[in-house]
Amino acid sequence: MTTPATKSQTATAWAVFARVFKLLKNRRQVNRLSHLTDEQLMDIGLTRSEVRSALRQPLSSDPSVVLSQAASIRHLSTVTRPQSAVLLAYEAPRSAGGQRPAKEGHLAA
Repeated sequence: MTTPATKSQTATAWAVFARVFKLLKNRRQVNRLSHLTDEQLMDIGLTRSEVRSALRQPLSSDPSVVLSQAASIRHLSTVTRPQSAVLLAYEAPRSAGGQRPAKEGHLAA
């Protein structure tokens, strides 16, 4: 007959085993990313330095978490651009004759 303490110890042992297995599996997957070209890595939102950095993490940490965080930070930095940059990129439309419309307070030539 198993006691509650034995069940708890067994559950803990399985949880540790599952975590170690997941860490090793994720490390192997990140290692495979290091064999991709720079263009392929950029397609999935990563850089070679981020992959190297993730693989340099201690064995007790999950490198896939490091890569996910790096990709999220990059995505947020490209999505949240300052509004002034968007306004600078705006070009006023030209009229049919190729001239820009007159500004308010200015006479058109």
